[in-house]
Amino acid sequence: MLRRTILALALAALVPACGGSSSTSNSVPTGPLSSSDTDLLAQLAVKALLTETGNTPSSTAPTIEPVAGEQRVLVILVNFKDSPNQPWTVEQARQVVFEETDAFLRASSNERTWLTGDVAGWFTLPMSSMTKDARSISDTARNAARAANVPVDTYPHLVIAFPHAPALPFQGEGTIGGSPTIAWANGVLDRRTVAHELGHNLGLRHARALTPGSLVAEYGCPSSVMGSGDGDFTAPDKVRLGWMRAEEISNSGTYQTRPIEEGGPALRIPRGSTVYWVEARRGVPGVLVRIEDPEGDLLVATGTSFRDEITGLALTCEGTNVSVLLDEPTGGREVVDLAGQQFGSRELEGAMVLDYRRDGPRWIARATLSDVRVGAKPAMGALDLDAIGGGGTVTGSVNGSLVASFPFSFP
Repeated sequence: MLRRTILALALAALVPACGGSSSTSNSVPTGPLSSSDTDLLAQLAVKALLTETGNTPSSTAPTIEPVAGEQRVLVILVNFKDSPNQPWTVEQARQVVFEETDAFLRASSNERTWLTGDVAGWFTLPMSSMTKDARSISDTARNAARAANVPVDTYPHLVIAFPHAPALPFQGEGTIGGSPTIAWANGVLDRRTVAHELGHNLGLRHARALTPGSLVAEYGCPSSVMGSGDGDFTAPDKVRLGWMRAEEISNSGTYQTRPIEEGGPALRIPRGSTVYWVEARRGVPGVLVRIEDPEGDLLVATGTSFRDEITGLALTCEGTNVSVLLDEPTGGREVVDLAGQQFGSRELEGAMVLDYRRDGPRWIARATLSDVRVGAKPAMGALDLDAIGGGGTVTGSVNGSLVASFPFSFP
């Protein structure tokens, strides 16, 4: 599955074009959704279905550059004028990053990459611990280190660690790529936090999951350090980083895999616009099944069997053997990211999960609203789409209220 970035939703026929950048102003009204709000959600569902049925072009997933060799990291320890405590020693920071996290990356990459570098600090910054600006912390920390003759600009990766700053909404945060990459550790400096944020620095997204209600859990994978767990990166991520291979599956048959901690391989199974990944892990019975998504692959099943009638995929596994049965697909599943889309004063958050199938000449789809907000107003429910020939209708219920039948046409 490809997660489409909807760049052309503000089509004249659908939503009025508007200018300006994203805003999180508190002036956005709260309360029940208006008819224009529900119309907007219906229009987004229509656009997603048009993309999937081939009536509009689709975007391609971003790529991650392979990572190999030495990764030079500078850890800068800083505190604040109103909070000058030092929760870790230099040696403790060195152990977490250059021993524990280094060992994790060496094992995950099969010795293809490793960490080297140094720890600088402590530096007391001339700013309050109540700051809400993480970028200001890292910029000021770099300047303090430069003033102490630390060769900051020779390091491609920076870790900025500081005592708890309560106004920042994260425990750890990392840039996705960049030069240099930056990871922030807010009050916590341990192997899991550093490995997670360095994963972002190397280009990785969160290891997410689809819940039974088709909601997207941002940290939903319990096995990976990029999710809610503490284990190895996911098979798709390890393949993208160049640390493991995947076997591309296009025919039914029995295939062999091994735990990703032992080098795999993983199985990659394209089914129309949906791409499945199958991986084995130590201590996990059966296999984990993920759907490929450039905003963070989605764990959809764990166990010894899996079936998706819409895409025509069936899996059963016994030991290291995975039996793959490929039937004719009748549809697919698409997770559409709504975050950052803005129309007038309305900024969208969350995701829409679109399940769609073909029934003869008809397309039948359901768009489940996953933690969606229109402005500051929550939107939960489902929209049903029924299309035949040149168009169709959208019906459904959002926040317990019926959505008026919304006609649409294919361009």
